Amino acid sequence: MTGTPYPPAPKHLRAACGHPDGHLTSFGSRATLQVYLDDHLVYRNDADSYRLPPATAQDGPGGGP
Repeated sequence: MTGTPYPPAPKHLRAACGHPDGHLTSFGSRATLQVYLDDHLVYRNDADSYRLPPATAQDGPGGGP
């Protein structure tokens, strides 16, 4: 865990819980998404369906989970 309080966006995580595939439909800012990635609350797969490391998950096309 990052040791810092979570951004005020838990609604995004609750919405993902309701999505059939668990996808984030929105996530607020890139900083909020990075906190979620760093704390392993969300992840992003690459083209081969492998999980990208949190440090590079926002790089490249799409820039999101």
